[in-house]
Amino acid sequence: MKKLQPTLTFTVLILSASLIFSSCKKITKTTTFNLSYTKDVTIPSTTSINLPFNLITPDIQTESSSSFEGNNTRADLVDKIQLQSLVLSINSPTGGNFNFLKAVTIRLSASGLADTTIASKNNLQNTGDNSLSLDVSSVNLKDYLIKDKITLTLNSTTDELLTADYSIKVQSVFKVEARLIK
Repeated sequence: MKKLQPTLTFTVLILSASLIFSSCKKITKTTTFNLSYTKDVTIPSTTSINLPFNLITPDIQTESSSSFEGNNTRADLVDKIQLQSLVLSINSPTGGNFNFLKAVTIRLSASGLADTTIASKNNLQNTGDNSLSLDVSSVNLKDYLIKDKITLTLNSTTDELLTADYSIKVQSVFKVEARLIK
């Protein structure tokens, strides 16, 4: 019985120490999810080429608070939001394509923040495509997407005359990385 006592005491000490040291290590659980937005803009028919012009989307309601809540997080727990993709698609005219575009840059703005470039495509070739995936930046857009609304500005240059208005769908997907509510 006496030999068993020191072994039992040693085992209890080891277990106690491992519990104390393991409880000091805090594990932070994270989540990753997407915020997707779609907005239409119209490029009016033109009478000139090689002149840059801007198209501003109507305000886009981010509804980020409800998206954060649905993913068990909050704005103050968001670490990073980055643009994953931005695609332009022609709604009309039927059979329309992006051959008229020479270059396009998309800028993001929100109340109280400076505009920032989030996507672009330059030296576009006449490929006949009616959908265009832009090259996206790796900027952390957290401060913009936690706002109630954002605006996209399309800075474009054409290299062909447009004889009809073009309705363009702008589809963006943002990846959110955040810590979970405890």
